[in-house]
Formats: sequence, structure tokens, C-alpha cells
Amino acid sequence: MTKRLFISKNSTDTNNLSAFVSPQNTALISHSFLQFEGLNFKIDTNYDVIFFTSPRSVLFFKATLDIPRHVKIACTGSKTAELLEKMGYKVEFKGEQSGDIHHVADAFKIWAKNRTVLFPMSDISLRTVSSQLDSDSVVEVVVYKTIIKGFKIAPCDIYIFTSPSNVAGFLMENEVPTQAKIIAWGASTQEALTQKGFKVNYTLKESSIESLIEYWLEISLI
Repeated sequence: MTKRLFISKNSTDTNNLSAFVSPQNTALISHSFLQFEGLNFKIDTNYDVIFFTSPRSVLFFKATLDIPRHVKIACTGSKTAELLEKMGYKVEFKGEQSGDIHHVADAFKIWAKNRTVLFPMSDISLRTVSSQLDSDSVVEVVVYKTIIKGFKIAPCDIYIFTSPSNVAGFLMENEVPTQAKIIAWGASTQEALTQKGFKVNYTLKESSIESLIEYWLEISLI
């Protein structure tokens, strides 16, 4: 019998996962409950470091402003670093184990020292990294808006939630079947699920499709 796997990402972002699960008698259902809109913004404060929390924050920032060449660039993890490097930028700080954003925040706090850091972010950012720094050293700018929309998903055997916002969007019109397994894309998503009363079977240490596939191979997920 065909198993059903759900992931809260757009299908355009899950080609590698689809290719991996298709020979395993598993149907992949991909759907994000989030939409994004760029916002007008300006920055009047000088800063020494710019910290990007995701590839999306890079793209929305770049849609309005260039990244200054004289500032140091930091980011949450490997996917954001890859995008920045493809654009020709040098990444000075890259978080390890991006699934554990608290670990990244602690490491970045040590690295940043007393430098002023700019954080381009969403209007509903959890501010996990910026909140760890001295407020006098933080400049926050909202560069895009996140819109959460519910959508009905057929019952599945495994659910992979990629953000707290996607958890909220899923729960607008869906429930998780009692026997289903749940995988969280990182610690923040795990916390959101736990607060809703769900048992999380596994939390990815690195928030990526590659990390998910590695875990799958280790334990034969289905």
C-alpha cells in the first residue's frame, strides 16, 4: 500500500525529495501555507554586520538595497550561505546545525562581540538570534510580510513541518492523525508543535532536504 508523506514546502522546492521517495512506494504531498510580500523599507543607521536568517531575507533585502561590500555578512546556515556565495558575497559567519537556532544564536553572539548587526526579517520573525544581543547593537528592519493561509490536506502517514508559521497554517483546516509520525525542521518548529500538544518523533539538526534524506536512510523512515 502506498504511504503518504506531507511536507510544508512548495513542490518547486522538493524535487530532490520527490525523486528520492518515488521508488519507495511513497506519495509526496508538498504544500506551503505561507505567502510573502516585499515591503518598503529604509535604513538610516550604520552597521558593521548584516545577518540573514534565510534565503528569503536575502532576496527581499536585495530587491530594495544592495548588500554593502564593506560590512561583514553572517547567516543562519548552509542554504543561505550558498545563495550569498552564488551572488558573489563572502560569508564571514555561517551557523552550524541550523535546525537548532538557539545554538546558532549563542555562537553568533560570541562571534559578533560588540559590533552593530543589521537583521533583515519577516514581520512575524521570532527574533531568536537578534534577541540574544545587546539591544544597542541591534538594528532590525522588516523587509517582507508573511501571510498564512489554510488549505485542506488529505491524511498522511508522516508530516514534516518546516516552520512554526506552517504549523499554524496547517492547523487552520487540518488535524494530524493519531498514528502519524511528525518531523520538525528545527528546534523552533519543534517548540511550536510541542506547545500545540504534538509529539515530535524527530527534529532535524540541519534544516535541509539533504539532512532529511540522510535521516531517512539511517532509520528507514517508511
